[in-house]
Amino acid sequence: MIAITFPQTAEEYSYFAPEDQTDFGTLPVAEDVPVKSSPPVGGSDSCSCILGIRNFYNINLKGNAKDLRANTEPAAGVIALFNYHGIGHAAYVISVEKDGFYIDQWNKVKCKRSQEFIKWSNINLTGFYKP
Repeated sequence: MIAITFPQTAEEYSYFAPEDQTDFGTLPVAEDVPVKSSPPVGGSDSCSCILGIRNFYNINLKGNAKDLRANTEPAAGVIALFNYHGIGHAAYVISVEKDGFYIDQWNKVKCKRSQEFIKWSNINLTGFYKP
């Protein structure tokens, strides 16, 4: 597996580009397996999927992931919503591909940030949200 370094701001992403950007170079396409998990990037943000997205990407998200309702189609820059055994989870969509999409997320692994490729067939995916 290829290691990815995690920048501290969205502007530092070498592949962070307009919504039509889909070139991830050497990132592997894996079935719902974290590409890499990083240590917490500061404070309690890493221990909340909502706070991580809100503060890193400067998106106005409030409340709990389980309370967000799908309201949009999949696209880079929206929020992917998941339900893991009754627990809500939210992740930032980096890129949409033919077989699925890449996400940036916090707290799927306790208090850590990770990136992952999600297949469209993922049974935990409940929809997409745009604030």
